Order: sequence, then C-alpha cells, then structure tokens
Amino acid sequence: MKRVIWIVLDSVGVGYLPDAAAFGDEGANTVGHIAEKMELRIPHMLSMGLGSLPGVNLSPSYGAGAYGRAMEKSAGKDTTTGHWEMAGVTVHQPFPLYPDGFPKDVMDAFEAAIGTKTLGNKPASGTTILDELGEEHMKTGYPIVYTSGDSVFQIACHEDIYPVDKLYEMCEIARKQLQGKHGVGRVIARPFVGTGKGHFTRTGRRRDFSLKPIAPSILDVLKEAGYETLGVGKIEDIFAHQGLTGSNHAAGNPACIDATVEYMKKDFNGLLFVNLVDFDSVYGHRRDVEGYGKALEYFDARLPEIQALMGDEDLLIITADHGCDPAFTGTDHTREYVPLLLWKKNMVGQHPIGTRETFADTAATIAEYFGLPERFGAKSYLKEIEAECEEEMRRIQRAADAVEQALGRADIAIVLGSGLGDFGNDLTNATELSYDHIPGFPHATVPGHAGKFIMGDLAGKRVLLMSGRFHSYEGHPMEDVVMPIRVMARLGVKKLILTNAAGGVNVDFCPGILMMITDFINLTGKNPLIGPNLDAFGPRFPDMTYAFDPALRELTKQAAREKDIDLQKGVYCWMNGPTYETPAEVRMARFLGADAVGMSTVPETIAAVHAGIKVLGISCITNMAAGIMREPINHEEVMEMGRKVRDEFAVLLTCVVGKM
Repeated sequence: MKRVIWIVLDSVGVGYLPDAAAFGDEGANTVGHIAEKMELRIPHMLSMGLGSLPGVNLSPSYGAGAYGRAMEKSAGKDTTTGHWEMAGVTVHQPFPLYPDGFPKDVMDAFEAAIGTKTLGNKPASGTTILDELGEEHMKTGYPIVYTSGDSVFQIACHEDIYPVDKLYEMCEIARKQLQGKHGVGRVIARPFVGTGKGHFTRTGRRRDFSLKPIAPSILDVLKEAGYETLGVGKIEDIFAHQGLTGSNHAAGNPACIDATVEYMKKDFNGLLFVNLVDFDSVYGHRRDVEGYGKALEYFDARLPEIQALMGDEDLLIITADHGCDPAFTGTDHTREYVPLLLWKKNMVGQHPIGTRETFADTAATIAEYFGLPERFGAKSYLKEIEAECEEEMRRIQRAADAVEQALGRADIAIVLGSGLGDFGNDLTNATELSYDHIPGFPHATVPGHAGKFIMGDLAGKRVLLMSGRFHSYEGHPMEDVVMPIRVMARLGVKKLILTNAAGGVNVDFCPGILMMITDFINLTGKNPLIGPNLDAFGPRFPDMTYAFDPALRELTKQAAREKDIDLQKGVYCWMNGPTYETPAEVRMARFLGADAVGMSTVPETIAAVHAGIKVLGISCITNMAAGIMREPINHEEVMEMGRKVRDEFAVLLTCVVGKM
C-alpha cells in the first residue's frame, strides 16, 4: 500500500514572487510578516526545514525532512489557479477579473434566471459587504453579489431568507452562465446568519463552484490508473468534483484535520488531497495576524498525529496555493512563493530541494511516486526526496562496511575523552583506521581527539576504541555527533564505555578523581532522536530510566574495589559549549542535582540506548567548574589533568573490560 498525504495550507505564502509588482504585491510575505509580529511556535514544520527558506524570519531548527519553495507559472494568485497548477494543470490565460463589478449584460442575465434583483455588484471584503448590505438583503430578499481581487462571483444570502440549497441552486445557475470570456474561476456560495449590522457571520456551509479543469490533472491520472483519490475540504469544489473517488467536505481547519486523520486510519492505496482554508478565509482576508499565527500553531501541534499514522510507503507533502499576507495592504490574495515541506518515515536530517519553477513539479513527483509516466510539463523531485530519505542509513552502512573491512567487528567499544587518546597503546594486536578513510564520516576538530578507530585486544576481549569524538559545539549536526555510535551498532557492539573529561560541580570532588555516571541532565535543548525515528535502530520513545546500565555499574564498582581506585558516582550535566560554564550555570546545575558538567557523552548515550547498546559512563574530573575555585579554566589544563590520571583510568578500564 502506497499513499501520498498532500496538505495545502491555503494562502500560506513565503515571500513575494519576482513578478509580484505586476499584481500589486511587491513586498508581501505571509509567513515572514507573521513571524515579525509574533513569536511563532511551529517546531514540527521548522524541523522539516521551513526555517531554512529565505525570508521567512524563522530560525532554522534541527530535524528531518526535505524543504524548498515553488513559483507559480500560471497567471494568477487565486485558489483555483494554484490548486490546478500544483495538480498539473497550468493556466496560461488568466481568469477574468472585475475590479468595477460585473457587466450589465452579465447581471441582467443572472437576475432574469433567478427571478429577482440583486444587491452589490462590486469588489468588497466578505465581512464588510455584509455590514453594508446585510440588513437591506433581509428586507428586500435580494441576493448580495460581489467579487474581489480574485476571479470570483460570490453570492451571499442569509440562511433565514434563502435556505442553503436555494443558494446553491443560484450558484449553479451562475456557474452555467459564466463561461467563455466571463468564465470566472469560481462561483462561491456565502451563506450567513445574524440579526443586523455588526452581528452577521458567515457559516461553514460555503460551497465553491469551479470551472472544470481545462486538462487532465493528477487526480484524473491516478483515478484512471485505479488508485483511490480522496479529497478533504473544498478540494472537490476546486476540481468540480472531477477525478475524485471519495470526498469529505469538512469545513474549517480542525474538522478537516480530523477528517484527514480518519482517512489515514483506513487502508487505501492512492492520494489524500487536503485543503485547510481557514488560513485564507478566516485570517488572511481579514488581515488578522495573530489569528493566522495561532492557526499555524494549531496545525503544527497536530502534525505529529498525522505523521504517527504514516506507513513506510507514505509520503507527506505540505504546500500552499498562493499567499494572503495578513500584514499587507488590502484584503486580497498576494502573489508569493509557496513552501514545499516533505516527510517520510526514516528520513534523517534536513535536505533542500531548491526553488521549483512551477507548482506542477509536485504533480510530476506524485505521478512518478506511483509509477505513472505523466509529468505535466514539469520536473519530478522524487529522486531527490528518496535519495535524502535513505541517504543517512546508506551513509551509516557505508561507514560501517568500511570499518568492518579494515578492522573487523567487536562486542565492546570505548569512546575516549579529552586527554585519554593514547589509551590505544594499551591494546595488543591493534589496527588503526583514520576517519579520513571512512566514507561520509565526520572529522574531529578538537585538540586531544585524534580522529581514528583502533581495534585490538584488551584483557582478552576484542575491543573497538574511538579516539576523537564529535561535539555539537563544533558545528556538527546531531546525526554526525552520534553517527559513530550507530556505526558501532552496525558492527555488533553490545556494550559501550563512554569516557569524558568533566568539570566538578559537587564541592566534595577534587580534580583527578574518577566519577561513574549514574544519570544525566540535558540542558542543551538538543536530542539526537528529534525528527522521524530510525526504526532500524530502535523505538520512537526509548526509555532512559536506566540509561547507564545497572549491571555494568555494579561490575565497575567491583573493579574499582579490586584495584583500590577511589571511584565516585554522580549525575553528569550536558551543556553545549564551547564556552566553559558560567558560575551561575554551575550553581543551577548543582541545584538540579548535577555532580559534574561537560560538553559530550549525553547524545552518544541516547543514541546507544536507542540502538539497544548497554552503556557505562565514566568521567575524569579534570577541574572544578567555574565559581568553585578562583582559577580560570582552560583546555590545556583539562588535557594535562587527563594525562595525569591516565594510568589509573587505564587500570580501571582494563579491569572492567576483563569482567564484561
């Protein structure tokens, strides 16, 4: 079963197009202007790469997904044009606009057909025209007809004056009449309720009556090929009920998301096409910045619910059809780039797919995804997505294959912290492999981290040493920081000893002691498991109750007693670095229960536990953390203290490995 979940965030543009001035929209930026005026909390879309798009005024965030933006090739900025183009139907001749209202012959023919006069016949905001003409409509019974900056013929009627079925009937009459040179993109039914000016509100029973698409769309192609094509929201209206095998005409973002979730709980093979209209109709046209922002936050909060229902063969596409900048002049749509956010299970890292020259690239991509030949005059980006989805797993496996070919496999691995790099000399029958010879592997940049694997024998056991770890503060993304751990998992490692140089927070400690880690505190806001789960390694929500294996800790206590080594125990606090901690941060860490602070180990622990590897953590307290002693801290002294306790550390590690 293969599914595409295609969600259109109606009007969520990401910056004005190069030709926007011709549409009066130069300077528009829907997402960018909202982000300027309020703090947008949309972590899940940011994790897919939204923050990396130019001009959105959002900070890039770590996560997983493919991201880009698309230009509209069609001559327009309305719902029909945008949806048709993304579905593969490019509109080269723009739909007619009526900035001065509809011609007399058009209105005469319509009034004759419905048997009554009308009110309005001018461009207007939907809420404004109700306040202006709603009461007169209720007195006279004349329908209100108006247009906007889009190609629309809108009919507004109070539900107590005209039942919605009668309103829909009038719209169908208008749709049949408005063809050819007066073929507007949409006739829209706008039912409303209320008692008078200032109290009128539009209801959720709006209905759009579109022209039939001028060419086969991806919906038609998929349906013809035997796939299911399901619509949610006004999709069926936009495509004039053409090309769909099923539809739920839900109204409003919450209801449409609910309908999406319900469809996803069922087995189907094909496309689920969703429109979330509230961004446009409720907030964009009404120039409600705060409401628009909160609607984005609501959708983002429900994204994990959608992602959790996706299977291995499902593809999520999030995009838009045009802009409607709530901070821009006027009340109409704005001609903008639209975002492209893509996600599949097991994607790792964020990957750009660039600026697409047409919305229709998405139709081409969906066609290729289902193995169909149609490309709609556009270019599929499927290979870029699939390459990125699987690239991290391939990168890990290529690295593991290179290490295994050069060094073999091992059950035990040790990561060496600052100052412990020469512990490799204690191994017999040792073989080294530089990171430079491992394809796709990061490079160590910190003094004291050599950048090599060493395989050899220690206490009668085959052991893999890692001399040169990676830190977040070096600029490495999280997938690089923990890549060695995942490579170890591929090499069959079952037990991992993580060592580090740490600053003492516990005032009873002193430089030179060893501390067995019992637990950790993560104060960085980072986690190597953020983003889609790598199912090949472990579950979505790994338990960290015993991150440091109790059996290995007990074994280590026995080894310390046997070798008469003063082994303390305590909680390790991860701070990002590269600056050493401030005295205030150290006081906070102590208050939270930390005994030592450092800049590593925690992400490796999380990745190892996720992969089912048992972890032992040992810190060398090389210095007292800031504010405890008067002396300043520097890396050279940290390295020197690590070297001073190296022999004792080596004795302990050797004894521990011998007991494993």
